Amino acid sequence: MKFSTREEIKNYIFGLLKVELQDEVTYSEPVLLAKIENAINEVEEAKKYPADYSEDLIMYDMSRYVSQIRNIALYDYNQRGAEFEESHHEATVNRSYASRNSLFAGITPVAGVL
Repeated sequence: MKFSTREEIKNYIFGLLKVELQDEVTYSEPVLLAKIENAINEVEEAKKYPADYSEDLIMYDMSRYVSQIRNIALYDYNQRGAEFEESHHEATVNRSYASRNSLFAGITPVAGVL
């Protein structure tokens, strides 16, 4: 699926995650939208698009990373309240999380000519 604007990407991912999170008691649309927007920004920064890339070309390329953007946004959304927590133990429950950096796998900067 190809998108023409950041807003289209954001709305598409929001639609996916809204369905996935609808049963959560503490579901918050504004927080989720902010996490999606931040994930889009981070993926775009990771790509390091050259200044001469048009917005159309950037959006065409960003369309390839919808899954990663979704995963980063969901990871961040699910970490709220536990930001920077390194370990968690409650009674018999121990939790550990995947490295957030692992969610950027496959997102490589654009090669530019100097």
